[in-house]
Amino acid sequence: MYDYLRKAVQQFPEKIAIKYKDVELSYSELDDVIKKIADECFADIERCNIGIVVNSPMLFTMSLMAVSYLGCVAVPIYAHTGKEKIKELVKQFSLEYVIFEKGYDVLNCEESTTVLSDLIIHKEVSVGKNHSDKNCEIILLTSGTTGAPKGIMLSRDNIKSNVEAIGDYLRLTLNDKIFMVKNMNHSSSIIGELLVGLDNMCTIVFNSKVLTASSMVNSICDNNITVFFAVPTILREIILKHKQLNLEKIGHLRIINFYGAPMSSQDIDKLVELLPNCNLIYSYGLTEASPRVTYIMGSDLLKKAGSSGRPIKNVKIEISNKGIDNNGEIVVSGPNVMLGYYNDAEKTRKTIVDGKLYTGDYGYIDEDGYLYVQGRKDNMIISAGKNIYPEEIEQVLQ
Repeated sequence: MYDYLRKAVQQFPEKIAIKYKDVELSYSELDDVIKKIADECFADIERCNIGIVVNSPMLFTMSLMAVSYLGCVAVPIYAHTGKEKIKELVKQFSLEYVIFEKGYDVLNCEESTTVLSDLIIHKEVSVGKNHSDKNCEIILLTSGTTGAPKGIMLSRDNIKSNVEAIGDYLRLTLNDKIFMVKNMNHSSSIIGELLVGLDNMCTIVFNSKVLTASSMVNSICDNNITVFFAVPTILREIILKHKQLNLEKIGHLRIINFYGAPMSSQDIDKLVELLPNCNLIYSYGLTEASPRVTYIMGSDLLKKAGSSGRPIKNVKIEISNKGIDNNGEIVVSGPNVMLGYYNDAEKTRKTIVDGKLYTGDYGYIDEDGYLYVQGRKDNMIISAGKNIYPEEIEQVLQ
């Protein structure tokens, strides 16, 4: 992951890389901070798993890049995870070090180092050596709300394939400014937004305000944002409150890439009407696919209502075990398919069969090759012999 930053430093060292609140760092300044963290806190380190419990998106970026610079495996952990849960994760994922942001250090260990006055590096001496794949670059955790989370291992090649494919359809330029608002622990935030931005040497602006329709529009305006990565709930807020917002002042916004859930055709129509110069792009994916699988551009969003689009570059999709309605499980193959689940060979064997990822999502592909995701396999309700997906009911209610 650090290679994306290295390339930008070599070509545009003085260009602003990231901005958070009132702090701006050029690519060379960001690089200096990352090397400071790595050199001061991890001298003579061997490859190991390092947890990152950091809430600030700027400090998270620095920590993530420092771990990659060291050649270690990054394991992002939601900053508000409780003390006992973090202790369990340290053992489950063999974390030899944990990077905490000041105020989130729940382990309070004496054997720790403070750097940049805001980051605390905790050394965990009681864990065993990790068992992550030798090609693993990052382990991303599932929610694990009802049990131990799964650790999804992604390789350098997984990440590279997705970054290149996303960049291919976004067609970013050096002049683009990207607005990021989501939690940084997600694969979409790290790979689909941050690394794509660094790869294209853009300027990345992190949200620092309570996210409302007006604060978002103001941030886009004040920072001359051209690319916005969003979720449908945020976009619906704009639609709902558009009469209170001066949307003309964000006419420079040229791309909105949204994902996480579908939007109704009525909402898409309204958003196109409100922002006629902006290209709406919807993407479907899952962390096990690094994460992007398909995308659909604004012009097709209107013609193919409800579709998740066609596969990204070098990725194939097919439908397994089709029913009478042509619905079946969505299967993904390509360089984006994860290495597997950390320390869980059985779960990996069930999910990856002959190199293909069985997603657990149900859907169908139309005659033009467009994917339609109907819902989760384990959410499906069978009533009087008919398959019912709660997600479809949800769309109608919305």
